[in-house]
Amino acid sequence: MRIQYLAPFVLALLGVMLGAIAYFGPSGNTGVDGTPGALLALIGAAAATMGAAIAMLVAVGHRWLFTLNILILLAAALTALAAYFLMQTFFAIAMAGAVVGLVFAWTYRTGRRAA
Repeated sequence: MRIQYLAPFVLALLGVMLGAIAYFGPSGNTGVDGTPGALLALIGAAAATMGAAIAMLVAVGHRWLFTLNILILLAAALTALAAYFLMQTFFAIAMAGAVVGLVFAWTYRTGRRAA
């Protein structure tokens, strides 16, 4: 288990919840409820969440992990941009946090270091 992917996973999961609120609009005042753009942002957040879960839980090789990291980073960054343009500030902040968390998870090195 790669624990360094936990923060991006949680932030992307928060993005899924905020995207669902924006799309379904339970209070009816999001301004983007029911629009295709909000649906695509919700799908992007779900893709970033699933990618972070796969990177965290599944044992994959270094090349596959590199490719997966690129795809997760792309999904999270584009979803943050879409949420910004949809004027969903907290959604955009959550997905931008997931991007930062992914960069830290990607550059974090596991293992022991020489003393």
